[in-house]
Amino acid sequence: MKLLINTPLTADFDPVVLNEVRELLSQMRNDYCIFSALDEENHTVTIRVQKCTLDEVSMNHVFSDLLCYFDYCIQYAALGGKGCDFSIVIVDVDHRKPK
Repeated sequence: MKLLINTPLTADFDPVVLNEVRELLSQMRNDYCIFSALDEENHTVTIRVQKCTLDEVSMNHVFSDLLCYFDYCIQYAALGGKGCDFSIVIVDVDHRKPK
């Protein structure tokens, strides 16, 4: 599966949980190559625009452990590639395609 994060995603966090957020971001970077930036002064996290290829279990972890904190829309994408049966694109909620 391929995941294209087509827009920077930003979320605010309570300063009390910044240590947990820092650990989560480190885990996502090390395990799944999801890159992000933590602004400790403003208590925000930004996930950068990027494309990654993950297996189904890893993709589930990324969505359930990290992306659940952000506001976005999901679209199907025909990114293709060897062994890729399904691809999705994360877009900003303001840039949804009309139904």
